[in-house]
Amino acid sequence: PLKGVIDAVEAMNTIRRQLPQAKLWIVGTGDVSYIDMLKIRITQLHLVEYVHLLGYVSEEEKFSAYQRAHILLAPSVQEGWGLTVSEAASQETPSVAYDTVGLRDVVVDGVTGVLTGKNTPEDLANAALALWKNKKQYRRLQQAGKRRAGEMSWDKTATTALSVIQTIP
Repeated sequence: PLKGVIDAVEAMNTIRRQLPQAKLWIVGTGDVSYIDMLKIRITQLHLVEYVHLLGYVSEEEKFSAYQRAHILLAPSVQEGWGLTVSEAASQETPSVAYDTVGLRDVVVDGVTGVLTGKNTPEDLANAALALWKNKKQYRRLQQAGKRRAGEMSWDKTATTALSVIQTIP
């Protein structure tokens, strides 16, 4: 629930009104009752053939999905970092994300991705549609996101953390 998957499904309902060919892939696992609730909502919205619950996938399959995707929807209400945003950006897939802690730390709004004005499915859908329609901005975000993702590494994170820790008396 913290990942906001239901909001992505609700956003897809809006997106498909303007982009009938759009599809949503949901990667990852969760509580069985939550997955069942998602399936019910997907059925209620008549999105069964457009929303695919892929479950757990290998790293190879995940990065293949990032490469094939056009936009990553990141409607988490709480994130530690938002690793999926960086991973997607490394494959030139820009993100449309909720403006929440963790996501706003990894998405530079209008530079490497888009943060929503309000954290609602409607704003998520509208931001994704606007980005999809603006090919110039889309390409700019692809390039900037890939560049920024390339600047991130676990070694750089460890070095930065160590330098901060060493300043503590």
